[in-house]
Amino acid sequence: MIPIKGLPLIACSFSLCMAINPAANALQNLTLAQSISLAVNNNLDIKLAAAQTEEAKSAVMQSVAALLPHLRGTMSQTRTFRENLDAQGFAGYGYIGPFDTFDARLTLVQDILNWNSYAKLQSSEQKKNSALLKQQLAAEQVSASAALAYMDVLRSAASLYSVQADEKLAREMLALSQERHSAGTATGLDVAREKTRVAQARSKVLNAQVIFDDAGLRLRHVIGIPLDEDVRLADKLDTGTTSFPEESIAVACALNDRLELEIGRLEVSAAQYSEMEAKSGHLPTLSATGELALSGIKPDSGTGSVGDIGVQLRLPLFEGGAVSAQVREAGAVKAGASAKLADMRVQVEQDVRLALKQLNAAVEQVATAQEALELAQSELDMAQDRFSAGIGDNVELVNAQTSLSEARAERVNALAQYNNARINLALALGHMRTFSLR
Repeated sequence: MIPIKGLPLIACSFSLCMAINPAANALQNLTLAQSISLAVNNNLDIKLAAAQTEEAKSAVMQSVAALLPHLRGTMSQTRTFRENLDAQGFAGYGYIGPFDTFDARLTLVQDILNWNSYAKLQSSEQKKNSALLKQQLAAEQVSASAALAYMDVLRSAASLYSVQADEKLAREMLALSQERHSAGTATGLDVAREKTRVAQARSKVLNAQVIFDDAGLRLRHVIGIPLDEDVRLADKLDTGTTSFPEESIAVACALNDRLELEIGRLEVSAAQYSEMEAKSGHLPTLSATGELALSGIKPDSGTGSVGDIGVQLRLPLFEGGAVSAQVREAGAVKAGASAKLADMRVQVEQDVRLALKQLNAAVEQVATAQEALELAQSELDMAQDRFSAGIGDNVELVNAQTSLSEARAERVNALAQYNNARINLALALGHMRTFSLR
């Protein structure tokens, strides 16, 4: 008989061999943790999120600059060939010139009171923190994609091994039928049935190989390695841990740990500061100014030090309704962010509850599939014994082979669904980066 219990455990030893480049560096014994690490380091979405984080940091620096002193220097040397003093209000003096004018000065401007710049800084800080968390969230999502791709390879490898075992069993039963036919205890129809069974099994092997190759290519793409790289997976398609948190504890954990909620809170905070920034358009701003200059005819002659200090108060009296419109716009953005956050809380709770229900169902499916597999194996044993003893034709034997093949496939699918449900639960809890199959 064909041993079945070892089926999912050795499926992981298959090589993802598709047009392998002999010069490529082989990734042997690739674990799920290594796959996740490769995906996080190589994925485009994470690189884009990192670029957006740098953009948000630059926005913060620009906002800080608005609150710091602004110092600029200017220098000019001018030659005036003729100047009409009458046109300047000095009647009767006529024209003067030519003459030279030199001016070099430093100008300092410092905002003393500017609520707009302060609110803009706070808003940009919240957006920067949000961008940092979005980068982490991208890593969580990419980790889940890598884990699902890894699991798909394990599933397709186990399926391939399963149908190969079906083909081997069909060939053994064909040999048995031919032996019984030669002994005169089986008919040509019995042999024809087994030949049909062998052909069907071979077709399933070819289809399973294509699915396996496709899964391997997709895993390579997700983790960012060359598509012709030789890879062997170290983890196993097994049940792993069966200890899971209670529903209430899991929901509380997700509400505390899910990055989407913290991002939502930061977006609400950023929207509040943006509204404050808009409202500050009605408020006055106060600035201090100072200048120090050398003024004269030329840099090396006739120059003297001059300067001034002062304060400037700017009070917006009428802006054509622009400030009010900006306030309304910012208020709408804040309301939208708050509504989105409230809905996200419900979505997180829904994700956790659904993931736990799917996981509990998957646990039962694995147990049921294992029981069905053992019964199908027993059925095949009895059918084979009856046929070997010359009792009846091989219809029972072919039916038993079909039942065993279906039971093998169901167990592989049940194990894959179970581990996919574990991945979904880890993602729902916000713990995907630390997920393990063990």
